[in-house]
Amino acid sequence: MDLKLTTASGAVLDLDFEPVQSLAADPKNFIETILREINCGHNGCQSIYHECLRRGDVVVDLGANVGLVSLYASTVASRVVAVEASPRHFATLYEVLRKTGATNVTPLHAAVWTRDGELTFAPDADNSTMDRIDYPAECDGVPRPQGVRVPCLTLAAILDQFRIDRAGWVKMDVEGAELDILESPSFARAAHRIDRLWVEVHNYKDGRDGVLLAHQVREELLKHFPRIHGFTNRWMLALRE
Repeated sequence: MDLKLTTASGAVLDLDFEPVQSLAADPKNFIETILREINCGHNGCQSIYHECLRRGDVVVDLGANVGLVSLYASTVASRVVAVEASPRHFATLYEVLRKTGATNVTPLHAAVWTRDGELTFAPDADNSTMDRIDYPAECDGVPRPQGVRVPCLTLAAILDQFRIDRAGWVKMDVEGAELDILESPSFARAAHRIDRLWVEVHNYKDGRDGVLLAHQVREELLKHFPRIHGFTNRWMLALRE
């Protein structure tokens, strides 16, 4: 596998080092899919994020995983806050940022949620890119792995902590917590400070329908943003501009 990432500025970063090599070798990890989506999208020509970012933006990457989208944004953003709850992902994120020299990316080990405090975060046994909040007791009859306690913050608290008055782009890929966050009063305290909000949704093993969830997410976004661009059943971009 070619472990290279093409950033928003067109610069190419070589990620052929540990621990990225181990992730790519793991059949339960989908780093190859993530790189493909960042590098060329599904149309073979541009990143799925190409309309999200403006030069000089402050970017908040919610659900940063191992930092690939944060790296994509870092070459044109003024600064990036990379928020990741999974302890194993955060450790890799920290190492990836160190080895690539992305000095304008600040990692934060926390889950974005509806309140500040702590919550239980559980790994996914089948897909190591999808650790998440509030996993059901069983998925397809298989008991869930043991969860760990991690800190959680609202989006408003994250913006306050990093003194962000205006976030040009917020990416939200939080594995099923999207609707809870968007419906919470805490999100209303943050939404007016965001220019562009990219949200990813999925089908989930706990029985929720990804198509229905996507439409519910869209309705919540329209309460805070004038328009939605590129709506699909997997992702959408809410715009204030």
